[in-house]
Amino acid sequence: MKKYTCKSCWYTYDPAVGDPKAGIAPGTAFEDLPEDWLCPICMRDKDGFKEETEVKEEGNEPLNIELDRYKCNSCWYIYDPRIGDPKAGVAAGTPFEDLPEDWFCPVCMLTKEQFVKVSLSEELVKKAVAGEPASKHSDLSRYKCKACYYTYDPRVGDPASGVEPGTSFEDLPEEWLCPICMMMKNYFIKVEE
Repeated sequence: MKKYTCKSCWYTYDPAVGDPKAGIAPGTAFEDLPEDWLCPICMRDKDGFKEETEVKEEGNEPLNIELDRYKCNSCWYIYDPRIGDPKAGVAAGTPFEDLPEDWFCPVCMLTKEQFVKVSLSEELVKKAVAGEPASKHSDLSRYKCKACYYTYDPRVGDPASGVEPGTSFEDLPEEWLCPICMMMKNYFIKVEE
């Protein structure tokens, strides 16, 4: 089966791996992904992907829970060592700790010191390794911020704010804010499927 790479963040969907956090089992072809499936890194839809053979940079390696992901404190960017940072010459499989000292966030240009480790619960890690869905709530609606267009996806949650995958938008705490522009929940609109 063919691999497909996101044109925005260079994440590569590998059918052999699937997308366990979104409930996509290994062995699922890209063409068979649900129409509402989104890139797990930058939330782009399927139209934002192209066949891997058309991309010169390498895509991601299979899931390796030993490689931690790190989130920029300023913007939405998450450094995923399975992907690396091909545009900056950082190969897939490069742990965050091994990034050059002069590396910076490719979105907002902040330094490594501005990143925090993204932690997954032990239960989610076990599910990912077993190829199980992280959540049974993949049918929950997504909501988009009217200010910055960030989309809250309940399949992903907002781990940096302590919101677990599977949390519906309605169940978010009232004090929850958009992680990009800090707008309140009442500034979000439901994404029509």
